[in-house]
Amino acid sequence: MAEATFRGTNFAAGGLAHHHNVVVPVPKRRRIHSNDELSRWEPTVAAPSTDPFEDYIPMFFMGEGVSCEDQVIDLVDERSGKRKRYASDDPMSCWRPHAAEFLHELLRHEALGNDHHHPQCTTCARPLSNDASLYKCEDCGTFLLCQECCLERHHALPLHRVMRWTGDFWDKHTSLTELGLVYQVGHGGHACPAPQSTVYSMTVIAPTHICRLKIRYCACSRGDRATHVQQLLREGWYPATVIEPATCATFTALDHFALLTTVATTNVRDFISSLQLSGNALRMIPLAECYRAFGGMSRQWTFLHRMKRAGRAHDERGIAGTRPGEAVVRCWACPQDGVNMPVGWRNDDLQYVHSLFLSMDANFRLKNRFRKNARPDAPLGGGSGCFVESPLYKEHLRGYVNEEDVSSCISFAALMEKDTKNTVGCRVSGCGACSCTRHETLRPNGLGDLQKGERYANMDFIFWSAIKNENVAKVLLTYDIGCQWKKTLWDRLNKLPPLLQPHTDDGRPCLDIEVRLPVWHGNVHDIACRSANSVRYARGAGKPDGEGPERIWASMNTLATATKEMGEGVRDGVIEGWSAHHNLQKNVGQRVGLERRLQLASVQSQQRKEELKDIEDALDTPTLSAWRKMFDDYEGNDQLPNPFLPHVSDEPSEQRVRAQLVRDEADDVRMGRTPVRATAKATFIVLGLQLEESQSHIAAMAQDISIAALDRDRQVQEQRIAWFKRLARYRALQEHFMPAAAAKALADEQSRNSDALPPEAEHVKLWLPSDLTRQEREEGCVEGLGEVEVRLHVAQCTDALKDTRSRLHARRFLVNERNAHGYGQRDSTRSRNVIARLDDRIARLANKYRSARSALLRLSSADAYPAFRELKDNDLVIDDDREADGASTERLNAQGQRSSRVVGTARKTDSTALSARDRAIAVVRGADSRRNLTSWIWTALGGPEEDTEAQVHDAVRVEWAKARARSERWTEEVNILKEEMRRVLRFLQWRADWWDHRALFEAALDPAGRAGVRAYALRQAYLARRLRASFHVTWSSGSGKTALLEGGISDDECSSNT
Repeated sequence: MAEATFRGTNFAAGGLAHHHNVVVPVPKRRRIHSNDELSRWEPTVAAPSTDPFEDYIPMFFMGEGVSCEDQVIDLVDERSGKRKRYASDDPMSCWRPHAAEFLHELLRHEALGNDHHHPQCTTCARPLSNDASLYKCEDCGTFLLCQECCLERHHALPLHRVMRWTGDFWDKHTSLTELGLVYQVGHGGHACPAPQSTVYSMTVIAPTHICRLKIRYCACSRGDRATHVQQLLREGWYPATVIEPATCATFTALDHFALLTTVATTNVRDFISSLQLSGNALRMIPLAECYRAFGGMSRQWTFLHRMKRAGRAHDERGIAGTRPGEAVVRCWACPQDGVNMPVGWRNDDLQYVHSLFLSMDANFRLKNRFRKNARPDAPLGGGSGCFVESPLYKEHLRGYVNEEDVSSCISFAALMEKDTKNTVGCRVSGCGACSCTRHETLRPNGLGDLQKGERYANMDFIFWSAIKNENVAKVLLTYDIGCQWKKTLWDRLNKLPPLLQPHTDDGRPCLDIEVRLPVWHGNVHDIACRSANSVRYARGAGKPDGEGPERIWASMNTLATATKEMGEGVRDGVIEGWSAHHNLQKNVGQRVGLERRLQLASVQSQQRKEELKDIEDALDTPTLSAWRKMFDDYEGNDQLPNPFLPHVSDEPSEQRVRAQLVRDEADDVRMGRTPVRATAKATFIVLGLQLEESQSHIAAMAQDISIAALDRDRQVQEQRIAWFKRLARYRALQEHFMPAAAAKALADEQSRNSDALPPEAEHVKLWLPSDLTRQEREEGCVEGLGEVEVRLHVAQCTDALKDTRSRLHARRFLVNERNAHGYGQRDSTRSRNVIARLDDRIARLANKYRSARSALLRLSSADAYPAFRELKDNDLVIDDDREADGASTERLNAQGQRSSRVVGTARKTDSTALSARDRAIAVVRGADSRRNLTSWIWTALGGPEEDTEAQVHDAVRVEWAKARARSERWTEEVNILKEEMRRVLRFLQWRADWWDHRALFEAALDPAGRAGVRAYALRQAYLARRLRASFHVTWSSGSGKTALLEGGISDDECSSNT
């Protein structure tokens, strides 16, 4: 292997430099193969670890006399596999004994330290007296310097902070300017043959402080007659103005602030204030006000970096020729025709892997107020990033006419308030966004300001802007009001600017667009709407939850407070800078994220296939064939019967009652019978009940061992965060609707032990009207609030009983089929897992009924609803599941075994001999005339309308349809993730080649400028290839390397060298 020699330099503690040569091998250049070879590549990942701390390497601070056992925080007992915890209530206990030692060492730096007795200059080694002029540089180190060496050392380091020894202490109010330093711009501080005679004062903002110094510009021929602005930029100082600049910021300071803005949400005023107080806490050094200057510089810096990353300096069209959305950091894993999709992808059998998965949502926290004396402030590069093209967008909205509420599912706040949203004093009421739902990146031109709520006119423009010029198999969009938004989507398309209308064939759009409901938001929809539109049941969707925008908003909302008061252009730049950083970090995170998701999907796919097989094994061939035909027909035509829906009864369901209550109050508002409010009584109670139901869901999820640990903790934490956000809105509304409850909630919080951890989401008390006494409801609640909760709880009890009966029938059928036809441990285990899932659902339904009934009893008399009796565990049975005494139970068991053998024999003889009715009745009811005790749940509310066979058939069919959908979605998820990994590798290779081509661009610059343009392009190409190699190695570790070689990828490409 070839070798190269580099010259290295080390600095000793005293500041002396030691030079030496380093010989290192030159890495072998990596060979990158064509995209077609990636089409055969299969990523191989290791099985998911059950230990969440597998990659955790503890680091302990070991002090003298402190044993290792005292430092252990979390260890694993290898014998039992359980975690031993030695968590201490005082994490500072190991350091506290050393506090005095640390303090004394800090004070040691206040004097001469080790040089106290024999001070001397580190550079020239000249002995110095204790009262002589000694200097020390805070940025160079702790060594001593004489005045001459200090000036000589800092000719090229004018921004360093020096201190002078007075004989008693270090005076920090000393500067290099006071020592006579005049920095020569254009020569790195060294002398210029022909400098300008004028000396200028300059304020320079460094990453850690603000420095005032004297400078002199260059006027010699070596400087190529560069202007003052050019000389400052070549020095690495960014001028605040192009006319006689007196304030600059170093490139490092601007980079540092840009990172702080995106990561820590630091604003300009706080950043500058911190620099002004650095070393000047007593404000004894007067500094110029540079807040406005730095704000302008940082805004320009962010814009220029966006342009630089987009390759605008490598294009003859330049910045002015930037196309809409061209400066966005694109998602590496999303399909882009001609970039990361294989040749001939339209002939692929699995077309769904080439779909574009998007989500839409609105965020009303990103408001922007009118400014009284606002000046015109157009954004820099408007429309080139995530924001839509502002002039075209505003022109489109001028023709907007108020839309009518077209909701036929349930009254959503987004629909009800889109024309009544309070926008007083606001230029912008929020933001609408279209983002990648699988990878949570913002789309090009996928972000737009909302003026008056979440109107179709705004969201239509944002959506079509975000998918403009896309060439994919299908666009699958999730939107929380998608069931209504999609109804007239194609009709509204004609109202958009022609530039946004996709190419059409025979007058119809060529794009295949499917709109679905996200998982979490979909739960508030009517059951018929939810089952027809849920992304869980969409063929080719994989397993996205469709809630990506919520996670984006959770991060972006940290900007809300700052951007609310900004001007239009400043706000645009801040959000664009944040979006670029966000997208880049999401892309880089795919190296680990896609691998972990593939691990989880591989396990889940196998488990769901076994679950489906277990259910199908219990069905006869004619029934299964009929259900499969029903399932396939429905996926081809959603107007046909829905296999995910049970028989629809006329009983009032919870969803229907909710919708009716909200519609009634909406009618009252429209007719002027009720004052307009942002939220009505019914909506407030519905929100409380949803929060209550979410608490049960979170508690069940936290205990669900069927979910992989690495995914369960993440899901639970996300659910808790989302729950607390909704709780904040509920508490705010509670102060109006239930002041008595709000006071109790506040008292509970004040009485809580401040040293104890706050309760988790599932343990927070909500204080609904049913939690108050009658007197408290009458005196401290809005009139009629309790009646609204009663109606909803009645519907909850009705739904819970109906769903419980359906689940019990399905469970009984599966249990008896397992007993009759299950053989071996494998079949038994699969059956047990399926039945356990049903048991969990039955238990949750029972808890929901008990909670609703308990609330009803508190809100009304005990005999007001006699049909809703106390539900005990032994009531959760079908009528023949129990006998009057133990003897009859034994006879039932014996008879059940004989019936099972009879049915089993019949099935072996002729699989079609017994119909679904015969098999269900033979096993469920039994053949003898035994006397049974009937549970009251089968006669409540008049009892079920269908006979046992119909109930069993209906219940099992719904469970089978859901099991098949789960199995198909997880299988699709595996295939989609593998293709996404290939797309990431293709994108990075394409990006490297793209930058290689840009390196050939001949810019109209001087030789040094052209060299910089070329160097940047080559560095970006190098980084893209290194990223690709890193991703490739991560996804091809271990046994995966053999699979790669078989797939046509060379051994060099599996190497980490680049």
